Amino acid sequence: MFLYSLLFFALLPIIFYLFARHQDNKNYVFLFSIIIFGSISLLYFSPHAIIGTFSESKLMSRIDSNIKKNNELSFEDLNSISSLQNEELGFIYLSQLITNSLKTSSFDSADSIIQFISSKYVGDEYQIEKFELLTQIRDAKYPDYLNAEIRVRNFLPVECQENGNIQLITQLFLKNGPSIPISYQELNDYNLVSNFFIDKATAPVNGFDLPSMILNKETGVLNLALNCDEQNFLLSKEVSLNLNIESFPLVMNILQSEWSKKEQ
Repeated sequence: MFLYSLLFFALLPIIFYLFARHQDNKNYVFLFSIIIFGSISLLYFSPHAIIGTFSESKLMSRIDSNIKKNNELSFEDLNSISSLQNEELGFIYLSQLITNSLKTSSFDSADSIIQFISSKYVGDEYQIEKFELLTQIRDAKYPDYLNAEIRVRNFLPVECQENGNIQLITQLFLKNGPSIPISYQELNDYNLVSNFFIDKATAPVNGFDLPSMILNKETGVLNLALNCDEQNFLLSKEVSLNLNIESFPLVMNILQSEWSKKEQ
């Protein structure tokens, strides 16, 4: 707005000159005025403004250069680049920047972008996408944790026969955590019930999983519900994951004596 006002006042002397009597060279003044102010309009105000396009290109180049060098990106640059488009497209563009950062193992750059995203995009519609971006960064930074697993050797109650009907529901929760399980499975095969695995793939929510528990050295609670030929058994057992990644795969034994029969 200020620039428009400045241009208006700059035009006033030229307008007065053109309308004044007994002035020579009005044609030249008029021609040069059109050239000068037309150039200003092209550079700054048109949809294809050269200065604006150059500034955007320079900003993108600076961001790409910082990502290649694994530098943290400034909130000022990220705000400028995301403001060039509407909110949704800005979020998509920043998400792509994180993907580009991870391709070159530029983790400092990726961390700075997700911090900016977390502060700028606070609406509920972005929560799942932000969680997935955090998971992508975590998986790229700590690839050794992706294949971590708990191998459970399950010694079943004597009532459970190999040729009988059997079902096991396994749920692993964070101790004193949310009601969303870290792992959930329904198993109907005797061999699988006797020896089952807990890993990243058994998580109902991507990112809220076993690798996350191990990284944060959490303690979990494993809840098991077993049905053998209409007889029900329950088990609840704490699982401490305050371990180094070298401790995995972790073997866990469940003894017959640990099962509690649920009365009908």
